[in-house]
Amino acid sequence: MHALGMSESLLARTVFLCVLSILALGSVNASALNSTSTHLYLVGGGELPNEAIGRLGKYAGGAKGNVLVITWANDSPPEEGAQWIGSCLKEALPGNAPVAVPALTVAQVLADKASFLKQLAAATGVFFTGGDQADIMNLLEAQPDIVDMFRARFESGIPFGGTSAGMAIMSKEMFTGGEDPKIIDPKQPKLFRPGLGLISGVMVDTHFLVRGRENRFFSYLLGHDVPIGLGIDQDGVVEVTDGQLAEVIGNKQVMLADTVEHPGDLLVKILKPGDTFDLVRRKKLGEGTPHVASLCSARK
Repeated sequence: MHALGMSESLLARTVFLCVLSILALGSVNASALNSTSTHLYLVGGGELPNEAIGRLGKYAGGAKGNVLVITWANDSPPEEGAQWIGSCLKEALPGNAPVAVPALTVAQVLADKASFLKQLAAATGVFFTGGDQADIMNLLEAQPDIVDMFRARFESGIPFGGTSAGMAIMSKEMFTGGEDPKIIDPKQPKLFRPGLGLISGVMVDTHFLVRGRENRFFSYLLGHDVPIGLGIDQDGVVEVTDGQLAEVIGNKQVMLADTVEHPGDLLVKILKPGDTFDLVRRKKLGEGTPHVASLCSARK
């Protein structure tokens, strides 16, 4: 395409528009299946609560939709990741589950980017599996047109989700590891790099209590101009609607840290399953009711 003088960014937009035009003429219209609100599912790792994957599946259009499952953070065959998410969607939405579609691998994307852009344009939902978040961003930092298209699809209303490393990329910056877990020090060597940035004003961390990540979480927030931090543990999920309304789903509590207005201070809140919080106004909106959430029985 470079020989024709077409930029990669223009290629992304062209493929996106062409595929959506085709879908509009067929039986499934990717845009029509989704609301104009944005829905982001932040899974801290471990197993998937059925309620969370079920909501993603409903917003993806139910049986009329398809969820693109991206496994760039690990070396397992993409079909395995799609089979796992597909099984969870069927368990959560029996008779009304979207199809789980395996995304092209990193090597395939590098060899044939246009085919991946067609997959993304046709998707009515996107889910990133776990592994090493650096592997995802190593690809995306070299492919800004794919980043632009991810953001455009998300802003168009299709639901996005990610677990573990697939969740870590959702902030504008993401943790990379290598920190000293025994200290809280905002001046620690750089432990982060740019993420996909589907949520702004919020830093997220995964496997939070299980892997003892509180100190790096506090260190980052004390040293950066980010108002809110969300520490999400395994089997825990936060659904963020329109970048503002956060709801805890599953059985695990979530640690929310607010940098408030005084440098060096953090206000820590514990959100229970079912609690809702306004990330922009920085206030709790509602209390959850105690219940036991079922987890997807399918194994990764």
